[in-house]
Amino acid sequence: MGIRRFKFKGEGQVVNASELLDVVEVYNGNEELKKTVEFQLEPDLFSVLLAALVFNGDIVLTINNVAYDGMKFDELIKLSPEQIADFTHIKKA
Repeated sequence: MGIRRFKFKGEGQVVNASELLDVVEVYNGNEELKKTVEFQLEPDLFSVLLAALVFNGDIVLTINNVAYDGMKFDELIKLSPEQIADFTHIKKA
């Protein structure tokens, strides 16, 4: 998953959502079905995994220019799974 991708990045580099998620299908021209590149996880399950990594202090997750770390976990879990899976990038905490 994304944590392993940090090994190939320089210090302070981020992993973009496009490196972890693929668009599998497009419905009605704009609704997308995404799955993770490596394990084909759907966004709902992937968002739980991301939230767990934030809670554990492993990553900082950026969604709509807001960085969520362990200190902002209470705010993160108020978001829907779709909003969490619509992150822009993650960085190592």
